[in-house]
Amino acid sequence: MGVSMVDRSLSAAHFVKARQVLAGSSAWTRAAVLVGSSRKSIRDGDSSLIVGDADAGGDAALIYHITYRDSEGHESIRIITLRRIDPTPSGYKLFCWCHAAEANRQFRVDRIREVFCIATGEVFSDPVTYFAEHPMLNSPKDPEGYALSVCRQEVNLLVILAAADGVVHEDEQERILIHVYDRLSHLELDEGKLRRRLSKIVPDTAAFEAAMWRMGRFRDGDAPALMRTMRKLIDADGHVAPEEIAFAEEISARLKAASASPAG
Repeated sequence: MGVSMVDRSLSAAHFVKARQVLAGSSAWTRAAVLVGSSRKSIRDGDSSLIVGDADAGGDAALIYHITYRDSEGHESIRIITLRRIDPTPSGYKLFCWCHAAEANRQFRVDRIREVFCIATGEVFSDPVTYFAEHPMLNSPKDPEGYALSVCRQEVNLLVILAAADGVVHEDEQERILIHVYDRLSHLELDEGKLRRRLSKIVPDTAAFEAAMWRMGRFRDGDAPALMRTMRKLIDADGHVAPEEIAFAEEISARLKAASASPAG
């Protein structure tokens, strides 16, 4: 394989430093610092994370009124600009700009009762089918970028895990590539483009904590798929490095702890 997942001249020093930082402080303390006062956050009725400061611009064809029922059964009408549709084990999630809150929010599609499309004037009473067949999900303009945005947190964790011993081996690169293909199996992805996009991903300790925070507390990503790929990745190069085991154990423990409590 001719394309490195990360710049190997950077990976060793970068991740040795990351390991030292991780070893020197509490995992949960690091997460608390990461999402401190510098991050604007609001929560909707489902305690979904909202991270500012995207603007409300965008394609008018992606602006909707949705009738939404939150986790407490309260129903409201939201005006949203659709940013992303994520297939998850529990169903589809919409990542949107919420015009009322002036912030990014995520909504579970199975809690949407009705969708009104501003551009066409159409009303859709089966939101699950509508968004499952949406062109944003099935034929995005940038399928490789869209695929990476859907599983960004998982990819960051896998790259960090692979680089924990100072280098990302070719077999490990292949496992990360396969993970993206498996997660977005309905898309026609260009392998060369996807490899080039992956080659630019060199997450630091902050990215590790952000991924843990998003996946653990807000279920952003597919944790079971991540765990399966982690096991395969550790064995991929034929050498089980203790650094990789340490990272994998922390990731596994924190995700399991988070799954035992309600999101948010």
